[in-house]
Amino acid sequence: MKLFRRSSVAQVFAGLALTLVTACGGADDDAAGATDSTTTAAPAQNTMGGTIVLPGTGGGTANTNTNSGASTSTTGAAPSNNAAPAPAPSAANDPAPASNPAPAPAADPAPAASPVSDPAPAPVAAVATMPANLYVPPECGADCKAHDIPAVIWRMSKKYNIPRWFYYSIIHRESSFDRCKTQPENADSRDYGRGLTQVTWGWYAGVPYPQHLASPDNNNSTWRQNMGIGGSFGAWIDMNDVTAIPSTPASESDCRSNPKSDDAYDPTTNLDRFSSGFAAPAYHLYHSAGESPTETLRKVAYHWHYGLWNSWTGAYPSDPRPYLSGTYGYDAYVNEYKSVVEADDGVWNGPTCKAPYSASGC
Repeated sequence: MKLFRRSSVAQVFAGLALTLVTACGGADDDAAGATDSTTTAAPAQNTMGGTIVLPGTGGGTANTNTNSGASTSTTGAAPSNNAAPAPAPSAANDPAPASNPAPAPAADPAPAASPVSDPAPAPVAAVATMPANLYVPPECGADCKAHDIPAVIWRMSKKYNIPRWFYYSIIHRESSFDRCKTQPENADSRDYGRGLTQVTWGWYAGVPYPQHLASPDNNNSTWRQNMGIGGSFGAWIDMNDVTAIPSTPASESDCRSNPKSDDAYDPTTNLDRFSSGFAAPAYHLYHSAGESPTETLRKVAYHWHYGLWNSWTGAYPSDPRPYLSGTYGYDAYVNEYKSVVEADDGVWNGPTCKAPYSASGC
């Protein structure tokens, strides 16, 4: 940046004794060679107003509005437009005045701060989309498809590394793909079996957290007793890893006509609670060294129905209901779904994911 300034020089001419001595003051702005002392700053650009394109909205280049007007600085000393006044004329007998020192140049205004770009927005987590043409059980009818249940199951399979054929088999056995199915099960009304997997009792169906706690508490004595934590099974599950059921369940009729998006009937909420609150950690609880992953999942299905310990006629595989065997049992549905799902997804070799769980899997 260049600065321009002006100065005045007073001269005194000595003449004859009777001649009046005349001193000339500082040159005015019209005198030849006079220049304006105003400090001129280079124009600055204003880059405010850039458009931020959110992920998934089509992209494109952000637009920037440019203001090409001269900058007005708000920091530093302002430049002066006024030169120092010229000295008054000297008397004849006064010595010639020394030249006026040049006025101190006005300080440069502080340069305009470089425009700072707004930080890029955090990427929006995309909801995984189920690939087209994947197998969907014929038992998943119009309502099942309308509520996107096949895609919900596909996402849960990715999140917990539980095969789709297992979800299909459990859901068929428990609810026949009826998201609004309700079963009293001799429980308090708030703990009725509900939804695709029939989450039942306070330790599985509690709102918003197991045992109907407002926040997770893995040291809750009732929870620990019901889940065998620190007793029969050790620390196989932690309530802090169990997905919440945020909303008190609607009635079955409301589920059909005006469903909630976050109660036990909601397919995503139901399967998240079933998976995080039982199936995924139960795989590691019941798996034996050298056992096939398919056999371990069969144990998981068995204990989902009969309870964490044994059936009333003995230990696994005692099946007095029957739940596993028979035309409408879990085994029949595994035989129906497993091979066709594996044709899409490949053979599942376990294990299930361990907490903390992520939509991207483990």
